[in-house]
Amino acid sequence: MVLHCVYKFSHTHFTLVDRIDGISVHHNRNSIGKISEKHVSLFAWRTSDVTSLNGNGGKYSSLFGVNQIIVENIPKGRTVINVNAVFGLVEIIVSKDIKIINKTVPIFSGIFQPKITEENIDKDRPELYITGKAVFGNITIKNSRGK
Repeated sequence: MVLHCVYKFSHTHFTLVDRIDGISVHHNRNSIGKISEKHVSLFAWRTSDVTSLNGNGGKYSSLFGVNQIIVENIPKGRTVINVNAVFGLVEIIVSKDIKIINKTVPIFSGIFQPKITEENIDKDRPELYITGKAVFGNITIKNSRGK
């Protein structure tokens, strides 16, 4: 069964074509010409690697599912990702050499992130800027092991 959905987000129109058991990824050009990726998990588990396109790491949504985001190789400078969890989980696994700036908002939810130590503060490191909301869901940020 294929679902066809059309969403409108602040002057940006895009079409999302998905199946219940897996979601396709679309590159979309928004109203100001930036290209972004959109990843949706609907009653499913999805794992994605972040690719920075001009500082835009994409949008990740989880509705009654799990979206695991792996951030390992992003360029220096700021890469922005937008995450939303509605009755779901967004898990972000970040390499230890990347600075994390978390601006997510919990609404009847939890936002979990590693403790920032002096080791994590270096001005020459790439920056991951996380925005979004968790509504009756969780957003978990972890450091990857081994790096």
